[in-house]
Amino acid sequence: MCALFTEISKHWIELLTLLAAIFTMVAAFKALAIWKDQRLHELKMEIFAVSRRSVDLIKYLRDPVSFDGEINQELLDSWKKHNPNELSTFTSKFLVFQSKLRFHDATYKEILFLRERVWAEFGDSHIFNIFYDYIIKTIVDLNSAHRQLTYLEKENVIDDPEFRSEKKELILRINAVGQDEITKTLEKNFDLLLKERVNHRLSQ
Repeated sequence: MCALFTEISKHWIELLTLLAAIFTMVAAFKALAIWKDQRLHELKMEIFAVSRRSVDLIKYLRDPVSFDGEINQELLDSWKKHNPNELSTFTSKFLVFQSKLRFHDATYKEILFLRERVWAEFGDSHIFNIFYDYIIKTIVDLNSAHRQLTYLEKENVIDDPEFRSEKKELILRINAVGQDEITKTLEKNFDLLLKERVNHRLSQ
């Protein structure tokens, strides 16, 4: 009788040990799932928050109203060391652009870092990645357009007939004019992002 009781007790202990292990495993998986959901939620909240600043930055960089007083003094001093002449029109605009970008350097770095996290989490085709890719591409394109205009001006060919169409296209790129292509794409991407935000809130 004692042997039978001992055998039954042994099996009960083994069963309880197994159940405890299963319970611990389930609890661990559940905790991991909750942590992943929370991490994803926090990343999405950051994406939505930075998106508005990103749009504002592009609008600020493309604002056609600018003046020399916006130029960062360090940039201006550096330019004057190698250029004894007065600031030309497009050189001034380029320095204003660089000054604006430098002023918002923290936001730009935040966008660059966030874009890498977005790509790693959601992949190429997700609207999050498309949105931030376009923001960065636009900033790079604006910088390139400013450089090209400055170069054409420096070479004294900015008003030559053969460069007329190129000059016009570059000016339209650096300056926001109504609902131009950059503005429309930016707004379309932002609207898609807002829909994602609504869907995310409804899923919570």
